[in-house]
Amino acid sequence: MRRGIARAAFMVSAREQMTTIIASHYVSAGQLADRLAMGPDVRRSLGYFFERWDGTGLPDGSAGDQIPVEMRIVHLARRRRGPAA
Repeated sequence: MRRGIARAAFMVSAREQMTTIIASHYVSAGQLADRLAMGPDVRRSLGYFFERWDGTGLPDGSAGDQIPVEMRIVHLARRRRGPAA
């Protein structure tokens, strides 16, 4: 019974939890970009890594042209290599 309740609670809060995890990823990636002196445009683009063209991504549900072209190219390259990439 407890296991079922825990699963249900996770399902209710899954998107919120994933958003928190992604925010942590964005902070880490941004710090790395800064350390490598990659510039503010690279750092900004990293925030769209988990966004999707159809708006179903995280953290903000950005869609289409809201996603920087550089990150759209990354998305296409990842898709081309397959899900394990």
